[in-house]
Amino acid sequence: MNSLAGRVARIILLLAAVVTFGTVAYHFVEGWPLFDCLYMTVITITTTGYGEVRQMSAYGRTLSMILMFFGVGIFLYSLNAFMSLVVESSLRRWEKMLEKISGHYIVVATV
Repeated sequence: MNSLAGRVARIILLLAAVVTFGTVAYHFVEGWPLFDCLYMTVITITTTGYGEVRQMSAYGRTLSMILMFFGVGIFLYSLNAFMSLVVESSLRRWEKMLEKISGHYIVVATV
């Protein structure tokens, strides 16, 4: 899975897995509506930190801590991987463009 599409798919799957896990876990632990659980998961893994959407039990806080460690890590990994893909794509485009150029001279002036 080294192709660009494969790498993007892996990033999306990782993020979807974390968001799904967090949403379902909050729903079972706290019994909140799914949208509140989704919102709480997203603000936790993105470190937005608006605060708890409802009163939380100790189990809910434990879940939040787990999401903070693993979810934030996966979210930041995904951002890093996505930005690497963008930079690599841009570099490949420049390399292809430079390979097509021929019969030119590069003049460098030093001071």
